[in-house]
Amino acid sequence: SVINLPEGGVKPVDNFVYTDTITDPEGHTGVHFTTAAMLQQLQVTAGSTTLKRGTDYKLYKADGTTEITDFTDTAHLQGFQIKLLTAQTSDLTVTYATHATYTGMQAGDTWKFSNTGAVPGKSSKADHSHTVEKPLEKQISTNNGVTTSYQGGDKTLEYKQIGNTLYYRILLHVGKTNDAVDLTDVLPTGANLVDGSVSAGIYVNDYYTKTKSGNYDFTAANNVTATMSGTNLKIHIAGGYNSDSADDLKLVVTYKLSIKDDPSWTDNKTEKKEYTNKVTWGTNTDSQTYYRQARNFRCCKDRQSAFGCKRQSHKYCGVQHSSESAGQRPFNRC
Repeated sequence: SVINLPEGGVKPVDNFVYTDTITDPEGHTGVHFTTAAMLQQLQVTAGSTTLKRGTDYKLYKADGTTEITDFTDTAHLQGFQIKLLTAQTSDLTVTYATHATYTGMQAGDTWKFSNTGAVPGKSSKADHSHTVEKPLEKQISTNNGVTTSYQGGDKTLEYKQIGNTLYYRILLHVGKTNDAVDLTDVLPTGANLVDGSVSAGIYVNDYYTKTKSGNYDFTAANNVTATMSGTNLKIHIAGGYNSDSADDLKLVVTYKLSIKDDPSWTDNKTEKKEYTNKVTWGTNTDSQTYYRQARNFRCCKDRQSAFGCKRQSHKYCGVQHSSESAGQRPFNRC
């Protein structure tokens, strides 16, 4: 923490106090704290000068009345105060440590740990977030991640956003392993794998995938294979990809599904359809549901008349018309 002193500095008579408050992640208690034993290593510097505890300042518990004197105490503290004893003209820097406990976090959890430093009339907050990544993540994009990133969780998208093609990405946190990987992805009814669309590599970021690692080439024959068995897409990645012996390697698999020939969309009454697929890797699973909405349409209250058309958001009345020429001719899709 950097403490900006008022112009002209501070004097003992100013009773200058710095207060630090340590905050747990929302919904959790006792997982973010410091202790007197940890505060023994606290340092306060003014410019290039290190201030002396007991001479230049004293440490207190968060209540501001209990001085910390036993620096072997490991009881949890949710904050502390620094009270200056000597005049200071240079801005102060406070260096100390807190402890964050990740025990209890589940795969996919993100916890935010916060510290708030305050002096009379001013405060500043610092956050640190920790995420436990899922071993296996299923994600979807509207355009192969070109301008819209892949996202997990269930999604509802209109026809104009995604058309007849679904773009999927699977992330695998393989860690230190160099072993073969076998995935089974149960594809949704009405969706067909686009031939030649399955590819894999080492995930670097959303914009770059490494396809070579040492002598291993993900594009080489038989290193990455994809076969269909009914609605099951089976993907095999041969071992040997971790040539750099990375500790936290992440693999990425991408592929495309076509829903162009899904018979559900030959029915004019189909406004929305659910596509759910579930991927399995060993004991790890992840699933995602994509809801595809039909193109925007207008429909007539009077099935026999082509006039008086209004947009129906909750009730389908059986006749669809183009938004440009609503009420003039029926059609299958806008």
